Amino acid sequence: MRRRRWLWGLAVIVVALLGLGVRGWYDMTRVYYLTVSELQAKGEAAYSEGSRVGGTVVAGSVEWDKRQGLLRFHLSDDGATGQVLPVVYRGTAPDGFKAGAVAIAEGRLGRDGVFQATQVLLKCPHRYLPQ
Repeated sequence: MRRRRWLWGLAVIVVALLGLGVRGWYDMTRVYYLTVSELQAKGEAAYSEGSRVGGTVVAGSVEWDKRQGLLRFHLSDDGATGQVLPVVYRGTAPDGFKAGAVAIAEGRLGRDGVFQATQVLLKCPHRYLPQ
């Protein structure tokens, strides 16, 4: 009887730990980000905390300085009109980075209105998804 209780207790603990592990993995694989409009609507709060902002890379805005490893571009909610956010990133541009791509920049908004990115990711284009 005592052994059976012990096994049930152990089974409950193992199931709980597995559940927490799966939940943690699921949360880590999702990328939460703000749109350009949402970030700019935060006002003063946008300057005090790091964030992720996503949008479409605006055509004609991409400047890549290979010598300095500096990438400058603008993000927009819809890629053409509306709110535009200048982004500066020091590092290597992701493969497939170009105008019209949907990008997510992680970093901090400066008081000058320029988003200083520490990481730039590209959302997976629909052409890679199964039909």
